[in-house]
Amino acid sequence: MKRSIGAVILVLLGIGLRAQDHPDQLGLHGKCAEDNESVSSPLKGWVGYTNTGKSVSDMIVQALSSPDKRLVATTKTDAAGRFSFPTISIGRYYLKATKELPGATVRADAVVTVKKGKNRIACLVAEAEEANQSPPL
Repeated sequence: MKRSIGAVILVLLGIGLRAQDHPDQLGLHGKCAEDNESVSSPLKGWVGYTNTGKSVSDMIVQALSSPDKRLVATTKTDAAGRFSFPTISIGRYYLKATKELPGATVRADAVVTVKKGKNRIACLVAEAEEANQSPPL
């Protein structure tokens, strides 16, 4: 069984941490979409730790056409925790993000709707889970 470790990580989708919570970090990347609010085209986002607002680099972010379905595009966060899908069309996408750490995996997922004329970035929430050292009895 996996158990949560340390800090909960944020991959922004308007859940939990919002842009005004850490203006020093998030203001550099764009304003986060609130719950049920569409995001800008092209689809952009940012990943950071909830407890510090510090950016998370090298997180793999996948856009799928529906949960556990066709992969549309893959990207990776940069050194500032930003990611972008410049070629994704207008529509609804399921984002899955992962990062392998020594002894743990960081995971996040979210549903986003991309529309023209919006001025918001995607925001997801993720958590680091420690890898199980032995199978449960």
